[in-house]
Amino acid sequence: MTDSDKTDVKHSLLSNLLALLFGLFVGLLLFLVADITLGILKNRQARVVIRDQDFYKVGIVRDDDLGYRILPDMTIPVTKTEDGEQIYSVVYNTDQAGRRVVPDSAKAGEADKFLAFFGCSFTFGEGVSDEETLPNQVARLMPGYRVYNYGAPGYGPQQMLAMAESGFVRDTIPEPKGIVVYTIFFGHLNRASGRMNSALMQGRHFPYYRVEKDTLVRVGSFDTARPGLHRMMSFINRSGIVRYFNLNFPPLRNKDYELTAKIILEAKHLFSQQFEEIDFYVLMYPAIPQLNHSLDPVFEYFRGQDITVLDYHELPYSREEYALHPQYDMHPTPLLHKIMANLPAEAIENNNP
Repeated sequence: MTDSDKTDVKHSLLSNLLALLFGLFVGLLLFLVADITLGILKNRQARVVIRDQDFYKVGIVRDDDLGYRILPDMTIPVTKTEDGEQIYSVVYNTDQAGRRVVPDSAKAGEADKFLAFFGCSFTFGEGVSDEETLPNQVARLMPGYRVYNYGAPGYGPQQMLAMAESGFVRDTIPEPKGIVVYTIFFGHLNRASGRMNSALMQGRHFPYYRVEKDTLVRVGSFDTARPGLHRMMSFINRSGIVRYFNLNFPPLRNKDYELTAKIILEAKHLFSQQFEEIDFYVLMYPAIPQLNHSLDPVFEYFRGQDITVLDYHELPYSREEYALHPQYDMHPTPLLHKIMANLPAEAIENNNP
């Protein structure tokens, strides 16, 4: 190769390198413009949410074991308004253990069996009265049980397990035999595994469990046990693209389904030790399409484990009938709670003739 040829090669390599750098610069510039633009659009989409007597500020306190808990012996009127439109106006009442009251339940001494519900705001009954919650509507159908509502907004399966581990449930249920119902929807995978849309919001202090050598262990809370990942998620969540398209991180993996299942199985195992006799049910609500994916990979772990799965996520769903507001609030209406109450009540009666 002559000196002239070598010079031409160097010039060609330099030109290609400059073209590559220019392309990267333009690509980065376009990305930044898109990110900033979508961030501005996302901020403009933000709705003005007003809660008179905000339950999340006055009704919930930080708790080292659960992340947060509901205050006991509380009566609080709650009104939620979005963009000037009232979504709901209800009153929440809790008992001495911080559970949502179940007014139509059998009272102490009237029943020798319990029916305990666990889960999130679907179980708690966000936006509906005490009488309209799922546990209370089941209580009307099953007068032979004393019904308890351990649900709380934002909770995942790890709170049920943490309450079982601490003995809180056994200490607050006097009946020796009964039924446990865990209500679930697809979003509970995010809460159990601590994905970004949960761990950066209400779930930052949630109990953090993981599977080590096929054994479930608790390793603190999401923010304290994973500081590096927590900082990374905080950085990623600043992106306008991420926020505009509601992207989540990290991606769901098979081990997240396994973790969710093992948390529920361990809670069931502990309850079986703490009470003389229990039956265990998992009830899956239908939801809006983006939250209404199958949980069959979780339910596969329950085969042969004496868990009855009541999966109604494919129930035809109507936002107008089943959501508190078709745009602003996807929590279940009293009608959907009533429909869902009939389904487990029938299943429980068939299994306990």
